[in-house]
Amino acid sequence: MHNIQSKKPFDVVLGNPPFSKDGEILYPAFFKKALKMADHVAMIMPTNLEKRGRLLVHNQIIDQHQSHISGDLKEHFPKVGLDNIKYVIASEENENNPPKREHGLKSLPILRPELPRLASPIKCAGSTMLHENSGDTVLMVHKVLKTGADIEKLHISQISPDEANERKMPIPKVAKAKGSWFVVVNHTPVNGKFNTYIHENNGEYAYGQSVFPFAVGSHEEALELSEYLTSPEIIADMKSMLMTTATGFTTSLAMIRRLPAQIKKDSE
Repeated sequence: MHNIQSKKPFDVVLGNPPFSKDGEILYPAFFKKALKMADHVAMIMPTNLEKRGRLLVHNQIIDQHQSHISGDLKEHFPKVGLDNIKYVIASEENENNPPKREHGLKSLPILRPELPRLASPIKCAGSTMLHENSGDTVLMVHKVLKTGADIEKLHISQISPDEANERKMPIPKVAKAKGSWFVVVNHTPVNGKFNTYIHENNGEYAYGQSVFPFAVGSHEEALELSEYLTSPEIIADMKSMLMTTATGFTTSLAMIRRLPAQIKKDSE
């Protein structure tokens, strides 16, 4: 492990860099700098070459210059709460010429292509469902947590644009109801699993920017859809798509539109 012709200041850099701070991913910069400083680098960091998003370039560098990637060492970092913590051995002298990785959802094949797609949720951040009982008071669903929905009672006429902007909250607007019941999911499924909240459409509900409401025709259909959205199949599908994102946990409408529809069981 030495290069007589090397002009780099160090032969080897061993590193265990900080992974992140205040939501910013830090370790790619340390790895890139280490490659410029030493002939050989061995660094412990989260490593999943299937990740896209803002880790796409970092993973391409690893792919091109790595000579060894260990197995998952997460058990040695119990307080970090991350999977795929590995040590990577790499050198700029290595030129692996890996296949180019495409960016984003377009890099993924259609999930279970033999099935139709799931009906899209209502794109209505801040909208309230029009109903004969609609009035000035709405129940704003901000989030859907494991423990239930985060709901705030609001009076539309009392919300000023300045207050809405300060609270990063949309002013409720009227939209036509498209179902008798709604299944609302959070936009940050943990390890691919959605939290769900079911409610009847009585014209009192509005939805914030962190949830997706699905309209259905009955309470029974709402229960079936809620069960399906938390099923192992959907969890696996969401995991595969979340790996293409910058954060790894935030869902988009484009992702949900890619989900396969539920297979209806034949009634006996």
